Amino acid sequence: MFEAIGDEEAKERAKQCRRKAVKARQKAIDMDAVNMKKSESRPSEQEKETRKFLKVRDYRDAEMQAQDCADEAVDIRSSLYDTAVSAMNMAGDESSKWDTVKQMLEDAELDGYRDIAELRIKASKRYEECAALEREAKMQAEERHRREAEAAVAKQKRKFILSCLGVVLVIASVLVVSLVIIPEKNYREAIELQEAGLYEEAITAFEALNGYSDSEAQIEACRNGIKEHDYQAAISLQQAGLYEEAITAFEALNGYSDSAAQIEACLTSIKERDYQAAVSLQKAGKYEEAITAFEALNGYSDSAAQIEACLTGIKEHDYQAAVSLQEAGKFEEAITAFEALKGYSDSAAQIEACLTSIKERDYQAAVSLQEAEKYEEAITAFEALNGYSDSAAQIEACLTSIKERDYQTAISLQEAGKYEEAITAFEALNGYSDSAVQINETKYLKATILTEKGDYAGAVSVFSSIKGYKDVDILLESDKNLSAATAARDAQYSVGNYVTFGHYPQTSEGVDSTLIEWLVVDRDGQKVLLLSRFGLDAQPYNKEYTSITWEECTLRTWLNETFLNKAFTPREQTGILMTNVDNSSGQGYNGWKTSGGNNTQDKVFLLSYSESNKYLGVRYNDTNNTKSRVEPTAYAINQKANIYSNKTADGKAAGWWWLRSPGRSPSFVAVVRSDGAIYYNNADNNCGSVRPALWINLESDIF
Repeated sequence: MFEAIGDEEAKERAKQCRRKAVKARQKAIDMDAVNMKKSESRPSEQEKETRKFLKVRDYRDAEMQAQDCADEAVDIRSSLYDTAVSAMNMAGDESSKWDTVKQMLEDAELDGYRDIAELRIKASKRYEECAALEREAKMQAEERHRREAEAAVAKQKRKFILSCLGVVLVIASVLVVSLVIIPEKNYREAIELQEAGLYEEAITAFEALNGYSDSEAQIEACRNGIKEHDYQAAISLQQAGLYEEAITAFEALNGYSDSAAQIEACLTSIKERDYQAAVSLQKAGKYEEAITAFEALNGYSDSAAQIEACLTGIKEHDYQAAVSLQEAGKFEEAITAFEALKGYSDSAAQIEACLTSIKERDYQAAVSLQEAEKYEEAITAFEALNGYSDSAAQIEACLTSIKERDYQTAISLQEAGKYEEAITAFEALNGYSDSAVQINETKYLKATILTEKGDYAGAVSVFSSIKGYKDVDILLESDKNLSAATAARDAQYSVGNYVTFGHYPQTSEGVDSTLIEWLVVDRDGQKVLLLSRFGLDAQPYNKEYTSITWEECTLRTWLNETFLNKAFTPREQTGILMTNVDNSSGQGYNGWKTSGGNNTQDKVFLLSYSESNKYLGVRYNDTNNTKSRVEPTAYAINQKANIYSNKTADGKAAGWWWLRSPGRSPSFVAVVRSDGAIYYNNADNNCGSVRPALWINLESDIF
């Protein structure tokens, strides 16, 4: 209308009116869709509302509402599907439940959804099956009720008929008795029964005639007829192969005709049947079952021979199984199988072949280890072969390879300047190749480096261990620094000085590893005798109270094993000399005259009385000698070492300590008391301090 006016204002008014009309229409559609959304819960309706919202998607939140409707439609349809599937799972065999499931699946909302078509077919088929089963069950129940009703009626009829028959028989009997029917009639009836093969009934009838005519003969004829009938029945069972039943039937005839012979024939047939069954088992390779069957025949036919054949078959079967294991390389299992054959065929030879194969297999495995440079493992493998092939030679080759490998390792350590490790490695080679030369060369290189670094004492220690090698002697004399260090070391190891060597616990807790202090008590060139400054431990001379000498006492073992390995590293032990220990009578106190036993060789030992007198002035009843008194360490005291009021030269509480010499009798041992004088104590006393003594070699590079 406004456009008809024609001016610009009218046209603008017309546009505004059209916009308002569009807005009004969108609002109306939106309101209608919102209302429908609230009221509808069917997926198709939700999808319909989705389309409505999409028509006005630019209006407010119409597009979001459309998405909500679409999501709701998906959720509702999924819920309908899940509910129907759940109902299917719970329907069981009841047609009514399956009918409900069908209705749920037929919902149009599910058309084309997932596998709904297959589920509908399955539900219909299951409904028909369950309905058919229920109809069949119903028909069977109705048929059962009908038969029960007919049976009840028939029962009533029988009762009535029997009642009537009873009355008739009574009347007939009365008539027979009253009319006295002639015996001939009864005789003829008995004959008819006999001719009909009803022998038992005929016998009863003839017996009722009480001897009339030839009824007695006819009774005997009936009895023979019964036996012949039973005989023929037994023959039929026999011919049908039912031998056990036939035997029972023939035995019931009590010797009639040839029934005894037929019984024997049946027994023979049974054995033959069982024999053939056993043969079938044998042919099928079921030897154990066949043996059982043949044994049950108790010697019938050649069953004993067949048993032997089965036993041979078992052995041959087991032999072939063992051969298969052997061919498969399962030699240990094959040996077990061949051994179980107890000498069958060439099983003993096969066992030897398997053993040889095992050795060859293990030999090749050892060779592989050797080639892989796993020499230690290869040696173990070759040793296990106990001389097979050239395993002994291969062991030697491996040992040589190990030495060469270790030699090259030592060379590498030497070249890397790791002289201590190199020396240890060369020493472990026990003279292989030029390892002895390399030890000297490594020491020479080490000492040279120490000299260059200004460690002249260290250099002297090393050079002294290889005197005579290269220019070592000249260096020790011509180099003023080395010469001075040599003099200083000689002074350090002078008699009366204290030096340190090794480590041992000295605190009461025993968790420390403290340097051991030694008193230099003697020197012979480059050999020095050391005696521990303190009592380092508390041990019995011997664990049992008995006659004992130094050679056999437990303290000697403890010193040369437990103490030696605890106090000194393997490298330090190389600097300790093996000492010929004199245990002759001259080493003991001459006032006791007790044998000291045999001489020994020890790295660690105790002083004898003679040596304690020589080095420390120990004498009998000399109670003023402080030089010979010893202070036990805190560790030794904690180990039960005794201490007394007597003081050492340093003013410390003194304890008594063991000598190796015997006491006044073989079960007593010489000791130095806390006052410094010699005395004796029980060999098993565990409160004495231990003062180890040992000779060291100053030419060892340890020092």
